[in-house]
Amino acid sequence: MSAPLGPVHILGLGRLGGALRAAWSDAGVPWVDDPSQAVTVVITTPDDAIAEVAASLAGRLRPGAVALHCAGALNSAVLRPSGAAAVGSLHPVQTFARPDAGHRGPHAAPGGQGRDEGCERARRSG
Repeated sequence: MSAPLGPVHILGLGRLGGALRAAWSDAGVPWVDDPSQAVTVVITTPDDAIAEVAASLAGRLRPGAVALHCAGALNSAVLRPSGAAAVGSLHPVQTFARPDAGHRGPHAAPGGQGRDEGCERARRSG
């Protein structure tokens, strides 16, 4: 049996982070405001900020936590400084409206990259 996606914490609640949070909330995924309480931490900041955000998580994640990012130009290795038990990347194959637009479009078919639990959690996110 695979581990649950949530509780989830998203860092970067712009278009992508807001859309993921709305879709996963609609699916019943629980949320936490503190990354140290999350089973899955998803970084949806601009690509050039991901390494810095991942490094800021070092020592703050719970044991067994998975870290994911959504940058198509980066592989999951950029998340290793976070100290997460597993890392991966999630690539939803669609564009996203502003979170406040209220659009709940069809679910995207996510692509992913990573190993072990990080990639598995990314695959289950869709």
